[in-house]
Amino acid sequence: MSDTRRTSPELFPQGDRWTFLGMIPLAAVAAAWIVTEAVTALVRILPNRDAPVPFRLEDAATGIPLGGDGEVVTAVVERVVVQMNDLPPAALLPLAGSVVLHAVCMLAVLTCSAWFVLNLARGIAFHRTNTRLLAGVGVLVGVDLALTTLLDRIATTQAAAVLGGGAFEPAAEDLDFLRLFLVFGIGAVATAFGVGERLQRDTEGLV
Repeated sequence: MSDTRRTSPELFPQGDRWTFLGMIPLAAVAAAWIVTEAVTALVRILPNRDAPVPFRLEDAATGIPLGGDGEVVTAVVERVVVQMNDLPPAALLPLAGSVVLHAVCMLAVLTCSAWFVLNLARGIAFHRTNTRLLAGVGVLVGVDLALTTLLDRIATTQAAAVLGGGAFEPAAEDLDFLRLFLVFGIGAVATAFGVGERLQRDTEGLV
C-alpha cells in the first residue's frame, strides 16, 4: 500500500523549510495579541460601566473643532462609539459574545494555519490533511463573519432602544466584502489542494 503522506524530500529547498518553521513563532505572537485584545475588550464591556457600543450612522453631520483656533467645521460622521452604562442583558451578552466568538475563530484559524505550514516544512503538500485544514480556515472565517455580524447587530439594536427610547435606529452595517472574498479565495485554494492530492494519489497508484 502506498503512503500518501510520503513526498519527495526535494519538494521544498531547505531554506524554504526554515522559512515555514519561522512562521510558527509568528503565529504564537499573533495568538497572544488576539487573546490580549479580547481580554481588554471584555474588561471594558463586562462591568457594564462605560461599555463601548459602536453605532453606524446614516451620514450624520456634526460640528467638530478641527479648524484653526478651535474653529468648528462641519463633518459627516458615519460611525460613533458611545460609552453606555447599565446595558440590558439582550445588548450586553451579544456585545461580549461577539468579542469571544471572534477571538475563538481567529485562534482556530491560526492553529489550522500553523499546522498547515508545519506540514509544508515537513515536505507534505498535497495531502488530505492540508486540504481539510484549508477548508477549515475558510469555514471559520465564514462563521466569524456571519455570527459576529449578527451579534453586533443585535447588540447595537438593543443598545439603541435604551439610548433613544426607541426613537433611534442605527444604520445597518455594510457587508465585509474583504472577509467574504477571503472565504471564497481560501475555498478555491482548498479545492486546488484537493485536486492536487487526488492527482498525486492516482500517480502513486500507477508507480
